[in-house]
Amino acid sequence: MLLASYVFPLALKRKLSDAGYYSLTKDDDFQLFAFERLAATEMTGTYEDGQKHPWHDAISDMVFKFPGGLGEEV
Repeated sequence: MLLASYVFPLALKRKLSDAGYYSLTKDDDFQLFAFERLAATEMTGTYEDGQKHPWHDAISDMVFKFPGGLGEEV
Protein backbone atom coordinates (compact mmCIF):
# COMPACT_ATOMS: atom_id res chain seq x y z
CA MET A 1 0.00 0.00 0.00
CA LEU A 2 2.81 2.39 0.85
CA LEU A 3 4.52 1.87 -2.49
CA ALA A 4 1.22 2.25 -4.36
CA SER A 5 0.49 5.53 -2.58
CA TYR A 6 3.90 6.76 -3.71
CA VAL A 7 3.73 5.66 -7.34
CA PHE A 8 0.08 6.31 -8.25
CA PRO A 9 0.33 10.13 -8.20
CA LEU A 10 3.57 9.91 -10.20
CA ALA A 11 1.97 7.66 -12.80
CA LEU A 12 -0.95 10.06 -13.11
CA LYS A 13 1.38 13.07 -13.43
CA ARG A 14 3.40 11.25 -16.10
CA LYS A 15 0.22 10.43 -18.05
CA LEU A 16 -0.98 14.06 -17.80
CA SER A 17 2.47 15.27 -18.83
CA ASP A 18 2.50 13.00 -21.88
CA ALA A 19 -0.92 14.39 -22.86
CA GLY A 20 0.30 17.99 -22.41
CA TYR A 21 -1.83 18.86 -19.38
CA TYR A 22 0.93 18.95 -16.77
CA SER A 23 4.63 19.74 -16.66
CA LEU A 24 6.73 17.50 -14.45
CA THR A 25 8.64 19.40 -11.79
CA LYS A 26 12.18 18.71 -10.64
CA ASP A 27 10.71 17.04 -7.54
CA ASP A 28 8.53 14.80 -9.73
CA ASP A 29 11.61 13.83 -11.76
CA PHE A 30 13.48 13.01 -8.55
CA GLN A 31 10.63 10.89 -7.22
CA LEU A 32 10.55 8.94 -10.48
CA PHE A 33 14.35 8.55 -10.31
CA ALA A 34 14.21 7.27 -6.70
CA PHE A 35 11.27 4.89 -7.25
CA GLU A 36 13.31 1.82 -8.16
CA ARG A 37 15.46 2.19 -5.05
CA LEU A 38 12.40 2.63 -2.84
CA ALA A 39 10.72 -0.41 -4.41
CA ALA A 40 13.82 -2.50 -3.63
CA THR A 41 14.03 -1.34 0.01
CA GLU A 42 13.22 -3.97 2.62
CA MET A 43 10.07 -2.93 4.47
CA THR A 44 9.61 -5.78 6.93
CA GLY A 45 10.60 -5.64 10.55
CA THR A 46 9.72 -3.69 13.64
CA TYR A 47 11.06 -0.24 14.37
CA GLU A 48 11.74 1.26 17.77
CA ASP A 49 10.89 4.86 18.70
CA GLY A 50 13.41 7.23 17.20
CA GLN A 51 14.50 4.74 14.55
CA LYS A 52 14.37 6.03 10.97
CA HIS A 53 12.11 4.48 8.38
CA PRO A 54 14.09 2.54 5.72
CA TRP A 55 12.86 4.89 2.99
CA HIS A 56 14.55 7.81 4.73
CA ASP A 57 18.01 6.38 4.07
CA ALA A 58 17.09 5.35 0.53
CA ILE A 59 15.90 8.85 -0.36
CA SER A 60 18.89 10.47 1.32
CA ASP A 61 21.25 8.31 -0.76
CA MET A 62 19.43 9.07 -4.00
CA VAL A 63 19.47 12.86 -3.51
CA PHE A 64 23.18 13.01 -4.28
CA LYS A 65 22.94 10.56 -7.20
CA PHE A 66 20.12 12.42 -8.95
CA PRO A 67 21.35 13.84 -12.27
CA GLY A 68 19.02 16.81 -11.82
CA GLY A 69 21.18 18.12 -9.00
CA LEU A 70 19.05 18.05 -5.84
CA GLY A 71 22.20 17.52 -3.77
CA GLU A 72 23.10 21.19 -4.13
CA GLU A 73 19.69 22.26 -2.79
CA VAL A 74 19.85 20.18 0.40
